[in-house]
Amino acid sequence: MRETIEFRVDEVYASQHLPSGVGTRLGDSVRKVVVPSDDPLAERIIELNREFRSRGDFFFLGWRIRRTYSAVELRNAELVHLPISHIFEPTGEECGTVYDESAGCPLCGAGREQVSNLRLDVTRIPKSPDFAATIAGDEWVVSERVAELFLRAKVSGVTLRPVEHARPARKKLPVWYQPVPVAHAVEVAVPPTHFGNNPSDDGVDPRYRCPRGHTYGLNLLSELWVKRQSWDGSDFVVTKTFTGSKGEGLLRPYRHLLVSQRLWRLLKDMGAKGFREEVAHTVD
Repeated sequence: MRETIEFRVDEVYASQHLPSGVGTRLGDSVRKVVVPSDDPLAERIIELNREFRSRGDFFFLGWRIRRTYSAVELRNAELVHLPISHIFEPTGEECGTVYDESAGCPLCGAGREQVSNLRLDVTRIPKSPDFAATIAGDEWVVSERVAELFLRAKVSGVTLRPVEHARPARKKLPVWYQPVPVAHAVEVAVPPTHFGNNPSDDGVDPRYRCPRGHTYGLNLLSELWVKRQSWDGSDFVVTKTFTGSKGEGLLRPYRHLLVSQRLWRLLKDMGAKGFREEVAHTVD
């Protein structure tokens, strides 16, 4: 596995604290720096951000972790983590999807209950991918061809609900389905799985760590490590642990999607799009 971190650094700070020639300038105010996560420069940037945060400032303005795997690493994985990469809006809540918020945690907002079919503005769903999610985080959709694959291959651990279009359609629209996990949620091993606000965070921010154990942090910062005994062998599973937070707006804590080796290969064979792929490690 190769892991890199992309940092977006204020150009003024980058010119003062980073070696000359490092990164790529984006306009006049931001520099993009991409480095392996084990590179001393990555640790330097992380330490600088900690120093800046102690003064109420930020050294980097944004970040993204990317992981790439060999074909052998992915073929040997019992479970594959599929972060959905195509995000759209408006959310289901904005389109009339009905939720029972009282069923969720009153502290972190995790686990609200959806009591109607998912209603969306289907015209806003990206057309090219087979997997997509709204900005709410916990609203996923799959294309008709993926739904057909699930039924044909008798994929376990999931049921499909039709996505309803939120307004009258003037023409025939693509058919989308909501995959609803029905398998036992798998338990995340913490550590070695690491959650936090950003790569320079120690992961203990009380704002994003639910005292009842539902959410562990604002972002997933590492690969997922799953307790093997908690997996019932289903093809489609989600984590028991949530990530994210319930803010003033429409965002909600969300679970992570994992698929079996069998389902991952089926999706790859059909050329399914709309997700990244990462090894989810299983531990005893």
